[in-house]
Amino acid sequence: MKKIISLLVLFVISAGAYAQQGRSLAALQRAYQACLDTGNNGYGCAVGFYQQMDSLLNNVYNGIRAKSTPEQKENLKDEQLEWLSKRDLYFKKTFTEVKKNSPGITPANLAKASKDDKMVMYNANAVFVKSRVAVLMKRGPTDYDDAVYQVNPEGNYLYKNRVVDRKKEIEGYFGDIKVKKLADGKVALTLFICRGAPSYNSGSLHDTLAVKNNVATYLYEGGNSCRVSFHFYKQGIRVEEHTKETGDGCGFGYAVYSDGFYNRSNKEIR
Repeated sequence: MKKIISLLVLFVISAGAYAQQGRSLAALQRAYQACLDTGNNGYGCAVGFYQQMDSLLNNVYNGIRAKSTPEQKENLKDEQLEWLSKRDLYFKKTFTEVKKNSPGITPANLAKASKDDKMVMYNANAVFVKSRVAVLMKRGPTDYDDAVYQVNPEGNYLYKNRVVDRKKEIEGYFGDIKVKKLADGKVALTLFICRGAPSYNSGSLHDTLAVKNNVATYLYEGGNSCRVSFHFYKQGIRVEEHTKETGDGCGFGYAVYSDGFYNRSNKEIR
C-alpha cells in the first residue's frame, strides 16, 4: 500500500513540476502509465491524471492570456468557450457509459459506481482535455490576433439578454441578426432591434458589408453621424453603435440603440 501511495504522490508532484517548467505532455503521460503499470488503484491513477490535465489546461490558458492584448484575450476566450461546449457534450457521453452499468447513478452519487467504469470515464475525459492542452501549448498571443483568428460570420444571432415576459408584455431589448456570407470577403447582413414595452420602438437595417479582421462596419446613408460596427466571434456578434444624435442618429425608432452582444443561435442560414 505504501508503494502505491508513493507512486501516486510522485505522479502528482512530477506532473506539477512539468507543468511549471513547460515540459512535454509525453512525460506526464509516462508518469501516468507508470502509475497504471503497478496494477493497483487504476481508478486513482486516472483521477490523478485527469486532475493534472485540468490544472495544466488552466495554467497554459492563463499563461497565454496574461501576455495578450484585450482583443487577443477576447478571441482566446471565444475559442475556449467553443471548446468548453464540446467538452461538456463529451463528458456527458462518457458519464452515460458509466450509467449503463449503474442506472441509478447521478453526478451527486458517482462514488457508488464501479471503479472500473469510473476509471474508463476519467481516462477518456483526461485524454480529451490533454488534446486541448497540446493545442494551446503550441500557441501564443499572436495566434489570437484578429488577422489570424478568423471567424466564419454566417449564421443567425439573437439579442435577448434583457427580455422579460410580464403580463404578456416584453420588457427590455430583443432582436436578431442574420448574416449570409458572400464572395470577396463580404456579407449580407440584416439587423432588427426593438426596445420592448411600452413603446416597442424598433429599428432595422440591411446592407452588404465588407468584413476585415472579423469586423464589418455599417454607415447610415441618411447622415454622417452614425456608424455601427459588427465584431464577429464564434459565440456571437458584439455590436457597437456610434452616433452624435442620441435620438435617432442611425435611422432607428426614437431612442432605439443596437449596441449589445448577439448570441449565435445556429450557423446555417435558410
